[in-house]
Amino acid sequence: MTPPALMSQYDVLILGIPTWDFGEIQEDWEAVWDQLDTLNLEGKIVALYGMGDQLGYGEWFLDALGMLHDKLATKGVKFVGYWPTEGYEFTSRNR
Repeated sequence: MTPPALMSQYDVLILGIPTWDFGEIQEDWEAVWDQLDTLNLEGKIVALYGMGDQLGYGEWFLDALGMLHDKLATKGVKFVGYWPTEGYEFTSRNR
């Protein structure tokens, strides 16, 4: 994985994160999670995307994306690309 410190070199960041297991951060992100606190990302433009199983794990669908959003929001970044949730189903189903 690329060291998070390299994020400081770019004006625009597109970051993807999957939700793992039951609403957890995937292990690659978990390994660098605390390093994000040390970065100066003030004014960076950030787009986030997430992956997950909305049908099987609707209760936790994209939880890691929300956690990454909240962590970066404290760093003074400007988020772009918000998308409405109307029409999406986030309730777990029995298979």
